[in-house]
Amino acid sequence: IRRHKRKPKRYRRTFLVPRPGDLLQVDVKYLPYLVEGRRFFQYTPIDCHTRLRVVQLHEELAIHVAKAFIQYALSTFPFPVKMVQTDNDSIFTHWYTAGPKTPLGRPVREHPVTKLIKTMGASHRLIPPRTPRLNGRVERSHGIDDEEFYNLRRYQGRRELELTFGRWLFHYNHIRPHMALNGKTPIQTLRAFPKYQNLKRIKP
Repeated sequence: IRRHKRKPKRYRRTFLVPRPGDLLQVDVKYLPYLVEGRRFFQYTPIDCHTRLRVVQLHEELAIHVAKAFIQYALSTFPFPVKMVQTDNDSIFTHWYTAGPKTPLGRPVREHPVTKLIKTMGASHRLIPPRTPRLNGRVERSHGIDDEEFYNLRRYQGRRELELTFGRWLFHYNHIRPHMALNGKTPIQTLRAFPKYQNLKRIKP
């Protein structure tokens, strides 16, 4: 009888982010259905310590939209952001875009989003290609959006979708308990810091 070798167990490496704003994961989600016959995209940043999010829905997947959204997000969170982490989509970096590559010995042309992030006092970090698990906290939040919002009903109009999603986002940040936060809400986790203990809510 041939004995099969057991595959060694793989343990997930968890990382700790000690304070709000130390690391922001940013990603873009395709909405699972068309609204008014058009494709929409959900731009999402999530603070890795508190799980607080601010979200916007747009019709374009473009650099100028990403810039405007990053500026909105970094100015909306109630704490300073030190680092923004994204994948390697062309709206975030020039490293893996199609077309002529940068010659050896010459630095890669800095992306407009990276310039904006630096201007706002933060640094921009890219995850390695084909490793979405390293953006796992924002990816998981998108999964929650599907399970608890998008899969419940289809929204036919953009205005209705934006209003309802605004209420859902408030629920996510202020009411919904998170197992990763030991049953606390993101806003409760933020209030554990004396500087933010009187904060009532954040903008959607």
